[in-house]
Amino acid sequence: MTRFSGLDRETLAALIRSYIVPVDTAVEISALPQPQPYFRASHHVFCQVGRHHNPDPQQQHSQHQSPYQLVEEDGLEYLRMLSSDSVDSIFLMNVLRGLDSDEGKALLDESLRVARSQIVVFSLLPPATDISENDLNAVAASAFDQNWHVFQSAEPVPDASGDGSFVHCWAVCNCGMPDVFRLGVLSGFSGLPPAPSGQANMLDRLFRHWLPDRYRLFYILLFTPLVFPLGEEGRLPAKYIELNDNRVFNVPRLYRLFAKHKLDRLTRLLVIIANIYYVSRELGKHLIQEDCDWVVACTYSLIEMPVGFIASRIAKRPFCAYYFDWYAYQSVDPMEKRIAWLAEHLILRLADLVIVPNETLQEILRQRYGVVSTVIHNPNAPEFLEFEPSSDWPTKKSEIRIVYTGSVYHANADSLRNLAKAIGKIGRPELKLHIYTSQAPSSLALEPADENHVIFHEYLDRAEVAQVQRKADILYLPLGFNSGIDEIIQTSAPGKMGEYLASGRPILVHAPPSSFLADYMQRHCCAVVVDEDNVAVLAEAIMKIMNSADLRETISEQARRRAILDFNPDIEGQKFVQLFLQS
Repeated sequence: MTRFSGLDRETLAALIRSYIVPVDTAVEISALPQPQPYFRASHHVFCQVGRHHNPDPQQQHSQHQSPYQLVEEDGLEYLRMLSSDSVDSIFLMNVLRGLDSDEGKALLDESLRVARSQIVVFSLLPPATDISENDLNAVAASAFDQNWHVFQSAEPVPDASGDGSFVHCWAVCNCGMPDVFRLGVLSGFSGLPPAPSGQANMLDRLFRHWLPDRYRLFYILLFTPLVFPLGEEGRLPAKYIELNDNRVFNVPRLYRLFAKHKLDRLTRLLVIIANIYYVSRELGKHLIQEDCDWVVACTYSLIEMPVGFIASRIAKRPFCAYYFDWYAYQSVDPMEKRIAWLAEHLILRLADLVIVPNETLQEILRQRYGVVSTVIHNPNAPEFLEFEPSSDWPTKKSEIRIVYTGSVYHANADSLRNLAKAIGKIGRPELKLHIYTSQAPSSLALEPADENHVIFHEYLDRAEVAQVQRKADILYLPLGFNSGIDEIIQTSAPGKMGEYLASGRPILVHAPPSSFLADYMQRHCCAVVVDEDNVAVLAEAIMKIMNSADLRETISEQARRRAILDFNPDIEGQKFVQLFLQS
């Protein structure tokens, strides 16, 4: 069972809306006087417990857009009349507390038998009732197993009937899952767990949450067109398959042949085409042998997208393009960029499913190609949401730590250098930038005058990174202004974004105004954003955070809320699962 407690009313409502899947048919069994608007069903059946029906629900509930049908039978009796797996979703609205344990258990058992998509339970609990001791578990402890997600409000909410205040509790169960769903995922080796890359971390968080050891749902096959050099530690409990065809990678004779005629560009083009052709054939054979239900290609390098698409057609399997970055622009090589541009125009129009990490890229692909894509935000690891943020600021009286965790490269280097200059401009010796990265300090190319303001640390594992982020006084999230990859900057959703939001610490963003990052942070008021390439303005923003406790508290609370709503591994994981099961 996954639990979320201490949620404010608005956050709780938003979470429930995101969890509930739109369906065709829903049965609502309720102790409440009217149907609820949460349940986006085309056909909504409404019945109450104890046969106490509203005398004229048609008139009172005409404001609800979903058509519904009132039935006269008691809720349990009505479910017993239905055949197994005959209804998409069942909603039990504040009925379990009014039933004895045998009746409550029977109601849940019948719901599990009849529902093929979801069961949603709502209950009003007395204040200070612990979720582990509430009526839901008392009624059906065995039913609320690991497939349930339970949510509880932080404060009691006054009841509309005037009977007092109650804590709102919801439980959602996804049912009717297949015994096994075989998903083939293609990426380069450093884009797969346990590699220390952002894409590898996102795949680890997304897949580990839904693998067979928890839900017996996905059997993941991870394909890579290169030899996988990393050890067993940290790997997903999945099958790793190396697509290493000697005909593809042993091409010195081809190089020598064309080099004589100074046809290096033609040689590179032929090698790329040969790579795509042979790896596609090999992947297609594996998809058939492993009986994969879907193939997912990630935007790791040039060849994964066309290889995954061609292999899906060879194996006659549906194809999903998973965009971690904008594929057509992720390479800086002119030839590779032209090939990617042509491949994107063809593949996106023919793909069965397209996943993107943010709304900015979603809108761009819609405008360019008419593609309807689905946003799955890069999720946090569960442990990033399972702690109470600290209110201490600064963490240590003797220093103020601005922290950046992640790679240092051309996509953010100029913004990191701006921060070093801004710290120098402020002139406070206790203020330092701490960078935790696997890159060498030379990769930042600091000017000698700025080196004293920056302290480099070695790369840390996920648990250690989380601790560092929670102890930061300011978390710094930069994107470059002069990177030469404007399209990637505009649509980038850094993997650490959700981590920073969950940390409970104030965030400083330095990114171009057209970027998703700057837009999101400003729109939700969860960071101080500097969207111009100006060291003086950046220094002012740092001082603004340092001098205002109210500002720090406001942006930290808003950030934590957005982490729960938009970067929640349970929510994003469920969206991912439902995409494939319903497509």
